[in-house]
Amino acid sequence: MLGKPAHPLDSLLPLVRKIRAEKIPGDFIELGVLAGQTLIPLAFIAETLGKRCYGIDSFRGMSKPGERDGAVGRKLYPEGRFDQGGRELIDCRVSIAGLVNTEIFEGFIPDVLEKVPLPGPIALAHLDLDIYKPTLEALEWVWPRMSRGGFIAVHDYCPKNLGMLARGAVEDFLSKHSCRQVQVSRLTAWFRKD
Repeated sequence: MLGKPAHPLDSLLPLVRKIRAEKIPGDFIELGVLAGQTLIPLAFIAETLGKRCYGIDSFRGMSKPGERDGAVGRKLYPEGRFDQGGRELIDCRVSIAGLVNTEIFEGFIPDVLEKVPLPGPIALAHLDLDIYKPTLEALEWVWPRMSRGGFIAVHDYCPKNLGMLARGAVEDFLSKHSCRQVQVSRLTAWFRKD
């Protein structure tokens, strides 16, 4: 019997508890917002902790898959998949939720990253970008902005995607950077900055 698919937030909650318990400074950020299913509850949590929350997405769908996305990526993640038609939906959801600590940035990675003026460090970064290149570029961008002990969580870390898609990006990133061992929970890989 198959159970209900895990929500990415299920994997993030234990990290949030550690951030709170260890008093890790910094805000939260999600790269790959889509319609805000994870961002909205994460922003509520950030607000209760006195933190800000940032969301980044093209809101126009996936960028073109590359060679590290393979035939699987071209089938699952063709260019334009997950097109929200712009950021109006997420802006509406943030407004209805009454979130005053949340800022949204629209654009493709890496171009949009230069427009994100973070005032301080990041305690939790959640990446849900699915394909290789944007995931690797986002990892490289967020890493120097992380607090010591902060967490990076990458969704869609699938066992079958060894060397490809988001998993391949995490593998390549970790081969160059010193951080604590990767843990995997419900297809979300997470690790800490030492």
